[in-house]
Amino acid sequence: MPSDVLNPSGTRTPTRSAGTEVPVGRRLGHFKLLSLAGKSQRSMAWRVLDSRTASNGREGLLLLPRVQPADPEALRRWDGAVRRAARLQHPNLAEAVEIGVCEHWPFVLYDAEGADTLTERLQSQVLGAQETASLFVDALRGLAFAHDGGVAHRDLQPFMLLL
Repeated sequence: MPSDVLNPSGTRTPTRSAGTEVPVGRRLGHFKLLSLAGKSQRSMAWRVLDSRTASNGREGLLLLPRVQPADPEALRRWDGAVRRAARLQHPNLAEAVEIGVCEHWPFVLYDAEGADTLTERLQSQVLGAQETASLFVDALRGLAFAHDGGVAHRDLQPFMLLL
């Protein structure tokens, strides 16, 4: 039975294969999907409001795999990798607010209140050389710490870097 799936423009397009591309509808559980922050071949990130917080909700960045895990073992591997990464504590690594599964979509939520992604910052302003270098040094410090901790991202994208 076909279901409606949101494409990046926010319009609904029918699909016959559940679990592809993006979550069904304009909500994913208690998360209101505001906009697609970006997507790669492996993952996607959504600007969301968490309806469980405050009257208007708290803004977050919700990261999900691009395609739902095919079976419980794939879900277990995804969850394990995300939880290993979330245990790392460093000033240049975002802290996971929540890790879970909603409507068969595994996710990790980061607090994005008052933060831009690198993609958003580059779209809204021209960065000077000093600011650009500083941002990338911070990102590289966080990545080096993660790698030293045995975690490799394998899909780092500008829409995943919170500033």
